[in-house]
Order: sequence, then structure tokens, then C-alpha cells
Amino acid sequence: MLFDFLTGHEEVFISYDINQYQKYVQALQDNGIRYYTKMPRRRVKYQHLDYNRPYHLERRVFVKKKDVEEAVYILNNLPR
Repeated sequence: MLFDFLTGHEEVFISYDINQYQKYVQALQDNGIRYYTKMPRRRVKYQHLDYNRPYHLERRVFVKKKDVEEAVYILNNLPR
């Protein structure tokens, strides 16, 4: 699983395999974490960490910076 973190912005996005998308979004919902699937309106600069993965095989979910640690914890501890 791949996490990309924005620096100096309110939103952070998490990106991962398209096949896991529904499962992860459901887990965030169940734990009451607000997430956005559209990029926030103001321009977001990010560094993409996995250059080998084709863009279209990826989904991004944005979460507020204050929720990042909790979101990452939840997603890392999902049953595989």
C-alpha cells in the first residue's frame, strides 16, 4: 500500500490500488473520518512516490491533516 503525504496543506491524500478502493473508503466511513474523492479546489502540490504505477490504476482519497494518523492506522490494520 502506498501513502503520499502533502506538506504544508490542509488536505493529505492517500493513494492505493484501485481494487481496494471500496474497502478502504468503507473503513474510513465506518470510523467516522471525513474524506473527499475530488482534489480540493486550490492547487495541491504533491510528490508521487510510486513512479512505476500507471496513473489510471490508482484512486486518491483526501483527508484532513488532523485525521491523517487515524486514517493511516485504520487502513494499515484492515484485514487483508
